[in-house]
Amino acid sequence: MKQRALLALWAVTIVQHPVSADVVLTVLDKGVGGLPDACVGMLNQVVNCEQSLLWATDVSRFYTDATLTALCTSTCKDSLLSYVTGVQTACGNSRYDGGDGFSYLAAYNGELILENYNLVCLTNAAGQRCNSVLGRLAGINPTNQMSTAKPASNVLCDGCALSMIKTQLEMPLASNTELSSGFSALTSSCKVMTFKVTGPSTATPWVVSATSTSTTRTGSATSSTSVSTSTGSAACVGKTYTILSTDTCTSVSLSQRISTARLFMANNLQASCSSFPKTGSLCIPSAATCEPHKVNLVGPNMDSCETLASAANTTVLQLVAWNPELGPDCANLNRLYDGYTLCLSPPGGAWVNPHPTPTANATTTSVE
Repeated sequence: MKQRALLALWAVTIVQHPVSADVVLTVLDKGVGGLPDACVGMLNQVVNCEQSLLWATDVSRFYTDATLTALCTSTCKDSLLSYVTGVQTACGNSRYDGGDGFSYLAAYNGELILENYNLVCLTNAAGQRCNSVLGRLAGINPTNQMSTAKPASNVLCDGCALSMIKTQLEMPLASNTELSSGFSALTSSCKVMTFKVTGPSTATPWVVSATSTSTTRTGSATSSTSVSTSTGSAACVGKTYTILSTDTCTSVSLSQRISTARLFMANNLQASCSSFPKTGSLCIPSAATCEPHKVNLVGPNMDSCETLASAANTTVLQLVAWNPELGPDCANLNRLYDGYTLCLSPPGGAWVNPHPTPTANATTTSVE
């Protein structure tokens, strides 16, 4: 599967009850990747969703009813759709290099999240969440993803299973010819012929080779244009870390002594930890390593800006300078998720004056 990458940071509000919050899917500096300023501005907009959007949209997993109820709201769905539409309008045919030999439309990451959200939140005719229905039929405990019973013999012919595949076939990123062939065989085997699939528009290719000529769209206009981007990524200035199958975004950032934000930025990874790669390697830039701290936002010993600054023996202002994702006045701390890694020391180490002032005890030696 092609790398689904975008330079990204995110922040969410951790709350005691399931309410919507401003979820930041990306934080980009102007000019990054050659994207227009208006495009970057739109990519940096928030979506009004519950914080679980960042971890509960893995379509291969099953979730509790409580998680689905909090996540799957009309407010969140409308906000995500508005975000993707806004990015498409502001960015047009602008693309970014994924560093994997492919070039992606700027709206790719948002579209991917929207598609996964719609699949996880899909309902059947009875109004039940298909993710929950299929989890029970498959005999999977949603709290630990462990099998607790033998799967039902008819699970693949259940209306939810068929609707899930049909929905994927109507999505621009999820659809593919193999899935279409499999769906035809499955509906025939299940003796169900009532599913009519409306394929997605193919006017604009979401992913193309890093140097290719393709049909692209700017707003509502279509044109043929040559897309040329770098086929390689910059050499890693630091060390290369080989990913283990058990790694997560937080475990790597903690063990490799780098903030979660900088880990994702340095490797152009997708915003969601649920899509963290299980193979390959990561760059750990020397200029980004620091004294890591795993943020605790739950329970009586919750971190605050003041306690973090105290632990780092510094000021809140300096803490924010080390961790820009905290935002002005450290106002974004409670928007991060529990387990996020922050820096409690200067990324890259303390500054060393390359031209230090000579000490009083310095001596001068004459060389003949």
